[in-house]
Amino acid sequence: MNTTVFGQNRPAWTWADLLSTYRFWGLFLWYVLTAAGMQYQNFFLFFHLQREFDLPMGDLETGLAIARSAALLVALLVGWTAIRTRPVVIMLIAGGLASLAAFALAAGWPGGYPAIVVLLFCEFVGSYVATLLFATLIAGALGGYQTFFVAFGVAYLFQYSMSVTMPWAFGSIESRGGAAPAAYVSAGMLLVAVILLLPVKHDLFTVEPPPRGRSIVPQHREPILAGLLTVVVPFYFLYWLYQSHGEAAHLRPSRTLMSPRGAAWIAVIPLLGLVMVPVVLTTMADNLNLRAEELGLPRICRPWVVFLFTLLFAPVAVGVLQSGLNALALRAAQPAPAT
Repeated sequence: MNTTVFGQNRPAWTWADLLSTYRFWGLFLWYVLTAAGMQYQNFFLFFHLQREFDLPMGDLETGLAIARSAALLVALLVGWTAIRTRPVVIMLIAGGLASLAAFALAAGWPGGYPAIVVLLFCEFVGSYVATLLFATLIAGALGGYQTFFVAFGVAYLFQYSMSVTMPWAFGSIESRGGAAPAAYVSAGMLLVAVILLLPVKHDLFTVEPPPRGRSIVPQHREPILAGLLTVVVPFYFLYWLYQSHGEAAHLRPSRTLMSPRGAAWIAVIPLLGLVMVPVVLTTMADNLNLRAEELGLPRICRPWVVFLFTLLFAPVAVGVLQSGLNALALRAAQPAPAT
């Protein structure tokens, strides 16, 4: 697997450039038709599932919510992989899988409620990938892929999570106190949103970002032991995230790295940690590889290996990155050769 990290410093396209090429219109039509197809599918779902399985409305909504939630988490990870590797190939795979699932669902094959939930999951993944990547790729043409994807993807994840829980919360409040208290809760949320907006600085992102994070002198840790400790010692993984990001910043300061505190906080936030920890560790791998190149060393690790093992079994990714930190710290501590 060849990993291509799209750089942030590329010639920016103008809107005239975009509108004059099929690569924009192809993405545009892919996004619009996918969204329209899923809207039509949503109208069809309740009628079809109730007719086929005669399930209570609550059971139908629960199954669909599970499929949508799992699909969004997967789509965020698929989208991150896409912008770092081959976006069009992954978009074709996700879109093709979604269309095949839609045809199978329309044909009633395979039967059974669990199979239908799986097919819907595939459709939702394709739909969310289209939503995330269309905006990301257009933003990338005008600036940079990864920053936009993380910001938009995280916001979209939490907005969706709120939309899933709101019907349940509204129903719970309405059953206890009527519709008026539930309406006041909605109004209160809108008011809180405005209050939280008040401290935002008016210059937004037009000035230099403020300094953040701290540098920590690297300490040698046995990679295998570090990985095992993340399994057997509570909160060791958070400690390692904090320390390793400070040490990586000591070896090579970079604004692409999370601050030590930020890396640890992200890991403990529900949902966000599931998506962002693979992204955070992959970014650290990129930074370590760049430092290795500067020191004349071979590449420390393959970012896609770190990404994959963070998803499957994070202690392996911890061990790989810790080994890289050890090697770079040892090399950086050696005196420069005399010339």
